[in-house]
Amino acid sequence: SADPATTTLADVWGVVHGDGDVLGLRSANPDCPVGRSIQASLAAVDREAAQAVEARLRRTTIAQLVAEATAGADLRALV
Repeated sequence: SADPATTTLADVWGVVHGDGDVLGLRSANPDCPVGRSIQASLAAVDREAAQAVEARLRRTTIAQLVAEATAGADLRALV
């Protein structure tokens, strides 16, 4: 079992998304004359986006998220 104090949202993202892309890229249409070039450019953008997402998610642990979500909440309403 993972420790919520040390498990980050990036850890969760990795389990759910794996090493997949952020933009949902698919193979270029082989009939498109510029498809491969566009695909290569989008792949570079996707890598940068994935790095930015992961960097942000690494800054928040599950424990922090729960603490923020429950701060001031009337938890009796959930029972």
